[in-house]
Amino acid sequence: MYLDALPMCKELVIYLLIELEAFRIQTVFQNAPNLTQAK
Repeated sequence: MYLDALPMCKELVIYLLIELEAFRIQTVFQNAPNLTQAK
C-alpha cells in the first residue's frame, strides 16, 4: 500500500514545488517594477 502511494506523493511534491516557484517568481516581479522599467 505504501509503495503504491509513493509515486503519487512524488508527483504531488513536484507539483507543489513548481507552484511555489511560480508564485515566488510572480511576487518578485511584482515587488521589483524597477527591473522591468530599466530595460
